[in-house]
Amino acid sequence: MVPERVTGRSSRHTPGQHRRRMTKAVVLVALVAGPLPLSAPWASAAAGGPASPVWTVPLSEVDGPDGLPISPTGSMVAPGCTDVTQGGQIAWRAPRTDGCTSAITDFYGNTYLSGSGAHGTFVESLGPSGRLRWQTFPRTTYTGYFPALGANGSVFFSFYGGTIMGFDEQTGATTWNSDQGSIGNLLSAYGAGLAVATGVRVDYLSYAGAVLHTYSVDVFASPNGASSLAFGTGGAVFFAGYSGCTRSGGVNLSVIKITPAGRAWTWTHRNVYNSCEMDDRASISATPDGGAVVASYVGEDAGSQPVTFSSVGPTGTLRWTVSPKGPLGPASYAEAPIVDTNGTVGLPSDRTITCAGGTMDTCGAFHIDFVSESSTAPTLSPFTWADTKDNNDFADFGDDDIAIYPGRIFIVRKINYITTLSAFSETGLATSFTLNLQEAVTTTVSTPAQLGAVKWAKKMINSPLGAAGGTYWNGCLAFVLDAYQKGADVNLRQSLAVEIGPNTYPVDIWPVGASAGHFTPGSGTTGTGNDPPAGALVFWDSTGGGDPVKARDDSHVAISVGDGTLISTNVVGYNGIHEETMAQFAHNSWNLYQGWWLPGTN
Repeated sequence: MVPERVTGRSSRHTPGQHRRRMTKAVVLVALVAGPLPLSAPWASAAAGGPASPVWTVPLSEVDGPDGLPISPTGSMVAPGCTDVTQGGQIAWRAPRTDGCTSAITDFYGNTYLSGSGAHGTFVESLGPSGRLRWQTFPRTTYTGYFPALGANGSVFFSFYGGTIMGFDEQTGATTWNSDQGSIGNLLSAYGAGLAVATGVRVDYLSYAGAVLHTYSVDVFASPNGASSLAFGTGGAVFFAGYSGCTRSGGVNLSVIKITPAGRAWTWTHRNVYNSCEMDDRASISATPDGGAVVASYVGEDAGSQPVTFSSVGPTGTLRWTVSPKGPLGPASYAEAPIVDTNGTVGLPSDRTITCAGGTMDTCGAFHIDFVSESSTAPTLSPFTWADTKDNNDFADFGDDDIAIYPGRIFIVRKINYITTLSAFSETGLATSFTLNLQEAVTTTVSTPAQLGAVKWAKKMINSPLGAAGGTYWNGCLAFVLDAYQKGADVNLRQSLAVEIGPNTYPVDIWPVGASAGHFTPGSGTTGTGNDPPAGALVFWDSTGGGDPVKARDDSHVAISVGDGTLISTNVVGYNGIHEETMAQFAHNSWNLYQGWWLPGTN
């Protein structure tokens, strides 16, 4: 082949028909669905009026996971087990007519699902493009909920009835099977293990399964049911609920913070409502500074203040309380507060507004005021999504139907059996604090540059630049170098003891039989194991079928995403930029695995 660009030489190609590669089974339906514009009557939020979606996509009525799980790259697993990118493209749909009950996506774009199918309860992992990585069928009647990604490389699910199971993120092998003796357990992973919470206690468990601590939560005697809870940094658990209900007295709203060291504090607002007939539970969200914000909805009979939001600081003291009001009266319902990594707090509530056209009719609206964790001073422009056509069934909203990402709000809307997902602009909004907690647990071993390179490579999967005639067609070395250059602003060429030119191949960097490649001293770490870390460049040489020219031309390099999966340019069996596992590369008898190099970047 004619040598390629000066930015790097080609990947392996097909020398005649001599080479064979195992073909992956396609178990998902890949779709290319563009965003659909939403018709009038939606005005611009920039002018202070109702917001207009950036895009809207229709979704299946098949059940989806609890909430709207969002990944570190901004994609979401929406109803119908549909993966939607932050740009409004449908990346894949799982072919399940009965849906999935829970989902979580790791930093590398791998999604972990639980649900029920023809063979019973399943737990499975799908890659960024929707490729099935593994599937297992736990011996349990119920599907998994409340997934959590652990620092030990396992993904955990809670199964109704008290069972918690962990699965190896790379293989799906069971790593944990424990009965916590409660009907339902909520999970969160932190550095030392799992925080397992019910309505009455918190168990802290090590990743080896040992019980580290157990703390009771006995303050709540909630009317109409249970408390709500949220997870914070370092394994902290926040509970919110009502207590103190008597025939002669009112109801108290309390917030409790528990950490691995024990109960940190209890805050109580007495007589928040003078009746025991509560309409709904309190909803709570943790804040980055160690505090929490709680939403209390005490029913329409509460008069002028049915909805209140309260911020409690990291030491258990009240910082502020606010009761939102709209142009036609107070908020009619409260959702769980939205919190980003900057401490910006969104206060979601339902409002009543005047319909368009100057009529006397009223319409529904969903509104979010943005304040900070420490002050009620506005931090961002308020958000309103309103139906101006006098539709009493405007929205079936819930706190599980909202997700945030830098500069974006995503909302699932359900009306008349039609489900859609819409994206809205919200300048200044940062990453979800909950998502940040997940990333902090699972990406502590990699530097920002290494993770930035992986993120860039993931975004290039199926890019036209990797197709025939594109920049990275037969350009594996150019691809991995650009991953660092464009994804992390790091020039790796200065760390290579080989000049990169039009005739440079991966084998020139890591020669056949060499114990290590040609890298400048101190520029990084090398290894030869089959578990290259995230951001590592992974090198193969080739037998070339005995032809030394083909052997050099077929040498290859890809970038590791840290879980046994690689992002690669075109190889035999895959036309374009794709993901592939170390095991799948090993199936080709021509491949000679040399090792990996992890650049030592910050």
